[in-house]
Amino acid sequence: MSDINIILTNMPNSLDKPTSLKVGTISEQDEKDFLARLTEYTPKENDENSYTCGFYVHYASNTIRVAPCNKTKEWEPKRQINKANELVIEMIPLSRFKCGVFSNYDCPNCLRRGNCASPFIKKYIGSFLFPNKYPKQK
Repeated sequence: MSDINIILTNMPNSLDKPTSLKVGTISEQDEKDFLARLTEYTPKENDENSYTCGFYVHYASNTIRVAPCNKTKEWEPKRQINKANELVIEMIPLSRFKCGVFSNYDCPNCLRRGNCASPFIKKYIGSFLFPNKYPKQK
């Protein structure tokens, strides 16, 4: 078994290169557990105001869309290719006014600093990548 590199990035909203942060490694079992948790998520129409963002997870040759309500139909992933030993989390801020991110490019850094305001992102991504800044919710 080899470790999986985790990369946190953002969906760019222009032609500029997105932010790309290498945030650590996990075991193959941790990756499987994380992916299983994401596949259990089901968006609810009345939950849209409880979080402000969505994300894609790219692994091997697959992509999981985890997004509020019908937003998955509107967003197309920008990162198409990743290495076999990478798990890429592509953040998609819905509203910088709700979550406090200055721009899409600051989203990965905001999350890494512990400043993310989205309960949804804190629960699914923050507690996974940065458990010292986003404790697991009970």
